[in-house]
Amino acid sequence: APNEFMTMMNRVLPKDIQIIHADIIDDKESLSSIIKWSHYEIYLWIEDTKKRQEIKENLDRFTSLDQVMIKKKKKKGKRKIHVDVDIVPLIGNVTFKGEDQDGYVIITALLRSGESGNLKPIELVTALEDKTNSGINLEMTRIKRLDAFAETEGNIYRPL
Repeated sequence: APNEFMTMMNRVLPKDIQIIHADIIDDKESLSSIIKWSHYEIYLWIEDTKKRQEIKENLDRFTSLDQVMIKKKKKKGKRKIHVDVDIVPLIGNVTFKGEDQDGYVIITALLRSGESGNLKPIELVTALEDKTNSGINLEMTRIKRLDAFAETEGNIYRPL
């Protein structure tokens, strides 16, 4: 049962990584093959006060770009190659949320995930920094996945 699974898993997981919901899926498809989008809350550390105040404008400028190319590692047989990928189609949205009490800038992002294309949150943040020179400390970036979504004929929904 889902509750037993959650209890057993939470006993062995670190205290700050806990399962808060579980369901049994009957579908023949794996859950990972159904997931097309992931929703993240991303905390950006920007030391420079002036640059921190400009992040909303920089974010707007970044999200209005027609194309944002990044290098991604792909496996080709046993070796890894770098390919250029336009990440704009992999971004559902990016929203400025404000600052937390520690001075982190908070954004949320809906990013493509799964077999239909995948954009990791740190790749988004790295591209944002590369294109806007916002002063983001990449090593201090904190990422929290809030949700995962399926998509059918353009409709995005929770699969469970």
